[in-house]
Amino acid sequence: MKRIILLHCFFLVVFSALAQNYKAFSPFYNETVKGDMLMVGNTVLNPNSDPNQAYTGSHGDNSQIDLKFTNIAPATGVFNSSSANVANPNVNASCLKVKAAYLYWSAAYTQERVNNQTNPKFERSKFKNIKLKTPNASSYTDLVGDLVYDGNDVLSSRPNSDNSQRAYVYKKDVTNILKTEAAARAGRFDGTYTIANLMAPKGYEGSGVGYAAGWTLVIVYEDLSKPSRYITLFDGFSAVNQNNNPTIPISGFKTVPTGPVRAKVGFAALEGELGISGDQLTMKKRNTWGYEALSAPGRPANNFFNSTITDENGINYHRRPASKNLLGFDAGVFELANSGKTFLDNNDTSTSFR
Repeated sequence: MKRIILLHCFFLVVFSALAQNYKAFSPFYNETVKGDMLMVGNTVLNPNSDPNQAYTGSHGDNSQIDLKFTNIAPATGVFNSSSANVANPNVNASCLKVKAAYLYWSAAYTQERVNNQTNPKFERSKFKNIKLKTPNASSYTDLVGDLVYDGNDVLSSRPNSDNSQRAYVYKKDVTNILKTEAAARAGRFDGTYTIANLMAPKGYEGSGVGYAAGWTLVIVYEDLSKPSRYITLFDGFSAVNQNNNPTIPISGFKTVPTGPVRAKVGFAALEGELGISGDQLTMKKRNTWGYEALSAPGRPANNFFNSTITDENGINYHRRPASKNLLGFDAGVFELANSGKTFLDNNDTSTSFR
């Protein structure tokens, strides 16, 4: 039975209001904002006979199952698509402002798919290409992403096999696209965001390693009615399994100098599966060498990566298809339980996860 977690981005929001680490997690965005951060996302894989219908089944992992492409917003040249809704974060605010927005997409795949997949062909040269449709747009915008992780490394224990597991991650700064969207709508950026042509494996995977794919949209926004928050975004790539549990250091944020330290943590990951329990996200406790398992609404401490999209309230079904089980793709944001300064103290600038 496989158990591998491929973690590709972390986001940390600090409230001032009071496996192997293949690529180290490093900050690329830091800003104090009167506002907040939100995340949405979805997968483009589904085993249903009609893949555009939500999958609610209990298949425990993403291997030995026939995965099809969802395509909820077809257009000429579009072979897969899925969407997620961004809720208006403050219906009473007179003016919201997009400060930053980043789109991530990723997949876990095998060389066998590169060799044999057709309609469409699974091509490494197109990993970087994706399409985005914003709520006010009538058509897709073609994007070319920036590499986060090169997908040609073998991650599973079959170095000479076409069924070895690999993965890739790309991202794109879409801040200006969302600012244009908001400018046309008096500052509003809520609504349905649709992603298309995410290069992903599909079909029946019989070797046991599994396929997975999905996307995540991260939005940092200004809302002057909210308190100030110091928001830091990181990305990198770590592979974690029961035999390889690397420490993942995170540094470059900062907490408030005095008073309560309240924080949110966001993340995206591949290969966390509903039916394989025992996986955890642990965080270093301050002033000790120890780590403590985290839990969040919709994410139990002993199966934290469970193929769901979650927010602070639990599973976020405001997407299409609204599948409960995403068969190996996870993304979420949650409030860190830090009331006793268990994990973060005043003036902290670093921590680590496992």
